[in-house]
Amino acid sequence: MNFEVISYLEQMTPSTPIDAESLLARARAVRRIPKGVRLNDRLLRDFRVGF
Repeated sequence: MNFEVISYLEQMTPSTPIDAESLLARARAVRRIPKGVRLNDRLLRDFRVGF
């Protein structure tokens, strides 16, 4: 029964390709935030849209 549920969920949830290089670049950009800079909604939104 578990296999049937997993199979059904796989069919119902479309997979979205991920650009690994873009994701890594954004993660590296977040790490470069200097000390003293406070993360706020605007900064996080800018990171989400890719600057």
